[in-house]
Amino acid sequence: MNIKRKLKEQMGSVTIFVITSIFLVLSVVIVVYSSTNNKLIKQNSDIDKLSEKYQGVDANTEMENAYNKVNLESQDVVPGVIVENTEKDNYNDGTDTATVPAGFTVSGISEEQKISTGLVIYDIPKGTEVDWKSDIDNIRATYNQFVWIPIEEGEYERDLTYPSWYGNASETSPEGTISDTGYLPEGIKPETDSAENSETAERNAVIKYKGFYIGRYEAGEEGGNVVSKQNATVYVEETQTECKRIAKTMYDNTNQNVRSAMCSGIQWDMVMHFVDRKNDAKGYLFDVRVYDENRHNGTDVTKSGLNDYDKVQNIYDLESNCLEYVAEKINTSFVYRGGLRSRDSNERASIRRSNFYYLSGNVTFRPTLYIL
Repeated sequence: MNIKRKLKEQMGSVTIFVITSIFLVLSVVIVVYSSTNNKLIKQNSDIDKLSEKYQGVDANTEMENAYNKVNLESQDVVPGVIVENTEKDNYNDGTDTATVPAGFTVSGISEEQKISTGLVIYDIPKGTEVDWKSDIDNIRATYNQFVWIPIEEGEYERDLTYPSWYGNASETSPEGTISDTGYLPEGIKPETDSAENSETAERNAVIKYKGFYIGRYEAGEEGGNVVSKQNATVYVEETQTECKRIAKTMYDNTNQNVRSAMCSGIQWDMVMHFVDRKNDAKGYLFDVRVYDENRHNGTDVTKSGLNDYDKVQNIYDLESNCLEYVAEKINTSFVYRGGLRSRDSNERASIRRSNFYYLSGNVTFRPTLYIL
């Protein structure tokens, strides 16, 4: 009898142990299933959000690549979607990072999304739907565009090895080559406006975000406003002083994210470094020190961004259209950069000139953006 009782007790213990073990196993399975299911739900939700953000960006492959490269929990910038907040290095193209200011949109066109080959941002009003796949020409003609010029620590310096037109010098004399005054906007300009202080303030603003934005095109005029759009009427017949003022009106202190200004001499040099010996849109080498007849058609072109021989790193008009004022002086003379449409071997993108035009249909300027 005692033996039977003991056997029953042992059998009961075994049964309880087995039931307990099964319960524990089922609990683990349920927890694992729930965790996996939650991850799948979140992943599907993220994909749905990304699909909404893309709104037909030019290929499903682009969305897939972006999803693979972008950590949705920490990365705010997706091509084709207006940026909500300005955060340093908030855009990652899979290789490099850049800062995209709030209110702007990284291009939905794949060839305009890489930093090393010319990252393009657009100023597209919130709530505006655009068709990146089939309406590219209209988008480029309708909204302001800028190209990111990445800057490494210590490289933001004036390059005086570029040739000068005056005196046919092979290099620019460092004597008297200085930054201008009065060109920097509110929020960037120094308290005391001098050439040295302006240059320091400009450099600090650029280095803060490791780069700056250059107008994709020469400055255009539209309804009395300055624009950076393709096929815009080029802003000419203004003095250098007036162009400095006009450039600052493009994005003034009513904008909390960026400020605009006339391109400076150092910024032009940095653009030259960025585009030098890269291929133009026709596949030819763009050497900023060498005259190329393809970039100079000799006709009176008054529209921006029409010559693909003068499109390099997604930037237009560096040599083939008008000369461009920059915020720089040689002694007391204003400096021009870039080439003119005329067929003249002196017309090269990198060249510096002293002022010999004032009110002229041959001279314009190019806006730049500083991130706040």
